[in-house]
Amino acid sequence: MSSRRSMKKGKVLVVDDEPNVRITLKQALDPLGYEIVLARDANEAEELAADPGVELVLLDLKMPGIDGLQVLEYLERERPGLKVIIITAHGTVDSAVSSMKHGALDVIQKPFSLEQIRGLVREHMDTERRARRIGSDYETHVSTARKLIGERRLDAAREHLARAVSEDESRPEAHNLLGVVAYALGDRLEGQRQWRLALTLDPAYRPAQHNLTRSTRGDMPGGPLDLGS
Repeated sequence: MSSRRSMKKGKVLVVDDEPNVRITLKQALDPLGYEIVLARDANEAEELAADPGVELVLLDLKMPGIDGLQVLEYLERERPGLKVIIITAHGTVDSAVSSMKHGALDVIQKPFSLEQIRGLVREHMDTERRARRIGSDYETHVSTARKLIGERRLDAAREHLARAVSEDESRPEAHNLLGVVAYALGDRLEGQRQWRLALTLDPAYRPAQHNLTRSTRGDMPGGPLDLGS
């Protein structure tokens, strides 16, 4: 049992008041390797969605009592960023628009094909997984580069920082460190260019602010360059 659980690739929550729909979706998604958890109403959905392991919700829009749109509003408030696909047999333009306004990724109508559901789940789960992998790789390269800079292995640090930028061009940390490396190698202008680029990406990023300010002073007062944390 433990080896089977370890093979699961992520957790999907299915919320539908119809037992046959819940069972059908579980049977359709199990072969993809995800852990499928089932909720029959809003209360169960909100309780199960509190699990941080839940990465995607398939949510029926029309349920007795608290409907799916109210659940979606709850998830938007309590689990911002959680991926939600709305499933409904009562789809209208208004309900689709309301769902999208509250963060739903897709709205799919019953009757649906199981292959269509599998495709949507696979697409959104894989996107989440890729994003986490990229974030992890970026952090690893930046952390390694900081260590290498401390050891004065600047060429090796620069290689790791180039890889970090290739993983995620939107974050300032790697550019700040590229500026530190450039400055340490005597290229003041390239250092300033990298720090300005870091501040373009995040104007509030203090290490780049500090380093750029110091680099514009001829005597470079104020202690060592800031590598960030």
